[in-house]
Amino acid sequence: MDYGRIGKGSHSLGSSEGLAGLHFNIDHDGRTSIPDTSSGYLRLGVLATADGRLDQAEAAFQMACRLDPGCSGAYTGLAVVYQQKGLLKAAFDMYLKGLQLDNDNLIALLGLFQASCQMGSFANIIHYLELYLRSHPCDTSVMFCLAALYVRDGQIQKARPLLNELLVLDPSNSDAANLLEEIENCLIQGSADVVKR
Repeated sequence: MDYGRIGKGSHSLGSSEGLAGLHFNIDHDGRTSIPDTSSGYLRLGVLATADGRLDQAEAAFQMACRLDPGCSGAYTGLAVVYQQKGLLKAAFDMYLKGLQLDNDNLIALLGLFQASCQMGSFANIIHYLELYLRSHPCDTSVMFCLAALYVRDGQIQKARPLLNELLVLDPSNSDAANLLEEIENCLIQGSADVVKR
């Protein structure tokens, strides 16, 4: 994840990174002060993650969670750290916690999808992708993820209309067109087995 360039002055990380609206100041000597709020620790965690200092990032995100147990961004930050450390089950659990606190947290949603794919476990992610799509019905990347999981789970009847809708919104999406073609071929052949991606 690209957290932006870090240097002297005032900086901001927008909600597109999933750790919404973070602002911090670095003094003229390039030092930051120790925060006294969850958002301060959240900022330190983001900076440490961006610099590859995963142990420091983990400690900062854990402190943010202790100070504000309802902070979705802190749990998502922990999940990113755990995923980068190869701790997929812990990452999965933290992404899930982040989504439970804020089901609009796209970084947590996509991270959960990625961790699910790496672990081969899809039951929880389907529910959260469906929930996210209810409030963001035109998000084609989430639509494709959900359709691919439906196919993997043998739910062709759900994947097919979703892919058709996606292609109406984005006719040039070749991945969606290819997946739909695979589904159509399987249906023509009368096969219940769908290509496992």
